[in-house]
Amino acid sequence: MIISRDVPKALKITAPAHASAICVNLLKCGQESDLQKEHFWVLGCRADNTVAYIELVTLGTLNNTLVHPREVYRQAIIESAAGIICVHNHPSGNLTPSDADITLTTQLKQAGDIIGIKLMDSIIISYNPPQYISMSDEGYV
Repeated sequence: MIISRDVPKALKITAPAHASAICVNLLKCGQESDLQKEHFWVLGCRADNTVAYIELVTLGTLNNTLVHPREVYRQAIIESAAGIICVHNHPSGNLTPSDADITLTTQLKQAGDIIGIKLMDSIIISYNPPQYISMSDEGYV
């Protein structure tokens, strides 16, 4: 589900904290019952790192969500994005990347390398308190 294509042109991602803040705010705007479900967003970026679109790719369960590279990159291809930032939440508040998080990040990087759309980062967030971990900073991207 595309959340927005009308992203202000001035919305530029220069640090993982920016993408994290955007998605924490999206959680705040959502339904209270969805706070305990994993969300997986893609922020499609132009060559200058401004956000072209924000898409909620999947809404999962308490501790799981099903994500595949074809769904992650589908809109990026349509929008001619230069790169993407993936963000998902851990409702538990534990930001430690799971084995599944690491595997998916590796797959997304490989897929992006093949199609020429850079995986700029994969970020795990928590809502309360708002915090994040950048898988790029941790060496996974």
